[in-house]
Amino acid sequence: MKGLLALSSRMLTAIAIQALGLCNPPPRSAGLLLLAAIAAGCINWPMFRHDQAHSGVSQYNTAALRGVLKWKLAFPTGCTIVSSPVVDGNERVYVGAVCGTRPSQTGGFCAIDSNGKSAWCSVNLQGWPLYSSAAIGGAVYVGGFDSGTAGLVALNPGNGNVLWNFPAAVVFSPPTLAVTLSPITGSAESTIYAGSFDGELYAVRTNGTEKWHFDVGTTDLAAIVNTSPAVAPDGTVYAGYTSPALLGSVPQGGVVAVNPDGTLKWRYGPIGGVDSSPSVGGDGTIYFGSYDQFFYAVKPNGTTKWSLASAGVVVSSPGFAPGGGVIYFGSRNHRLYAIDPNALLKWIFTTGGNVDSSPAISNDGIVFAGSADHYLYAINPNGTLRWKFLTGGPIQSSPAIGLPGPTIYVGSGDGVLYAIQ
Repeated sequence: MKGLLALSSRMLTAIAIQALGLCNPPPRSAGLLLLAAIAAGCINWPMFRHDQAHSGVSQYNTAALRGVLKWKLAFPTGCTIVSSPVVDGNERVYVGAVCGTRPSQTGGFCAIDSNGKSAWCSVNLQGWPLYSSAAIGGAVYVGGFDSGTAGLVALNPGNGNVLWNFPAAVVFSPPTLAVTLSPITGSAESTIYAGSFDGELYAVRTNGTEKWHFDVGTTDLAAIVNTSPAVAPDGTVYAGYTSPALLGSVPQGGVVAVNPDGTLKWRYGPIGGVDSSPSVGGDGTIYFGSYDQFFYAVKPNGTTKWSLASAGVVVSSPGFAPGGGVIYFGSRNHRLYAIDPNALLKWIFTTGGNVDSSPAISNDGIVFAGSADHYLYAINPNGTLRWKFLTGGPIQSSPAIGLPGPTIYVGSGDGVLYAIQ
């Protein structure tokens, strides 16, 4: 047991370091150490926001990229890509699509090799639209449908076959794969966390069995968990939630902090609804935006560190500069913000449309984000434009940075996955 605890402590220390983007080159060890490296984002870009803390920071430098097309893969006409691509250790990219219009929407989920050729595709298992992004571990975990049943689905990365389906309304929430200490045994364990359309936050083992679930709503407020949970090195899980609102009114919501055993640690709110997935800084501060046009920094004990007013409606999830000295987030006021940990504004970059896309940051500090104006932007650390790449539709998908190359991968409203170098 003493040896396991020491191993677990080393892994969690590695996760804390790796979550800041300092994991180059990636480790090559097997077993739980490999899962720890995956959960920390050290194997290309294995989940939404790169790692379990949602840093958005890659271990790769991108200064040599010039913003030209490497390849593209198109879903059928009438499809759009809302989910964000992820990249595994074999340089294979996974992304889903939504096709058609309500109420007869369908969709798809594809694995694409590094040459831009499809390795396999499914029409989202049973023809349902796919909004969720995936997380990669021993399998590909994604919110989807199997035989018409909504769930957290595990797919074989080699052929796309369903390994298991955990039945829950995991529709929009991108799952997060985390490695933390067990509150019972003290040993390291891997867990998949995902939110649901019915207001539950789920912790699921990698064999598809439930560890626990937590009802995010209150007696006064129903909840929808559209956000991707963020997990701190101590195992605390943070998830934003939103309550359904009348057309034209500001939805209410907040953020919950849940202990590793599934009990409530604290609740922050009610504030405006939170569809911005929280991110955890190196000092434990939790950052997120809201429909109430504030951007929040919350201490690990659940008290306000500061809140930034007049930030616009923020559904973009924040990311960090390497080392954590700057926080980046997009807004529906068409802007990308850079602020320091004390809420001092460093710069604002203005685009021609809403910035729902969450920024990805390279190891050398270049910021990548999409906009509803159809462009993917590469922005220098000082806030000046480096280059921009025009796609065929609005970009809600968040970019991923991965090998080979490196390459920037992003989906667009035209139903195309772009690989840009």
